[in-house]
Amino acid sequence: MTMTIKQIIAEIIETEGGYVNHPADRGGPTKYGITAKAYAEYFRRPTASITIDEIKAITPVLAEKIYFSIYYVRPNIKLLPELIKPLMLDMAVNHGRNKSIKILQSTLLHDGYNIGSVDGSIGPKTLNAVTRATAALGGDLINNLIDRRIEFYKHIIQHDPSQAVFEDGWLSRAESFRQAA
Repeated sequence: MTMTIKQIIAEIIETEGGYVNHPADRGGPTKYGITAKAYAEYFRRPTASITIDEIKAITPVLAEKIYFSIYYVRPNIKLLPELIKPLMLDMAVNHGRNKSIKILQSTLLHDGYNIGSVDGSIGPKTLNAVTRATAALGGDLINNLIDRRIEFYKHIIQHDPSQAVFEDGWLSRAESFRQAA
């Protein structure tokens, strides 16, 4: 069953939870996963002007609007095949839009699909390659993306051991998308 974008975003909001201000989180305080940076971008304000009270006041409805606008529409995740939209949106929220698309592009190249360069944007070459890869590989493409995502998490921890506190949650989050063989 294909999930609607509202369902995908609702799952991300549930996964991210309410207000969190973990000292090791490089994203700073969040509510439903919305950082001050994302809030500022959505409202076209400087990040430094966003207060903790504004973050604490984010509602699920506002979080949905921010996710839809700046994580789904703006980076063209909306154009991807239905099968990979839930994973790609979750990756965009968790890793940033540019990095999530670079993981997709690297995976496509690794799987033998020419996308030109790994540039972090979904253009015609990436869209063509991901459409062909999804048709040919199906769930295997998702599993390959998950493997690359896990490699990225390991890289983060290797370069910043303070991030190890998040490892179990990150790996669980990634594996939640794994497709049965």
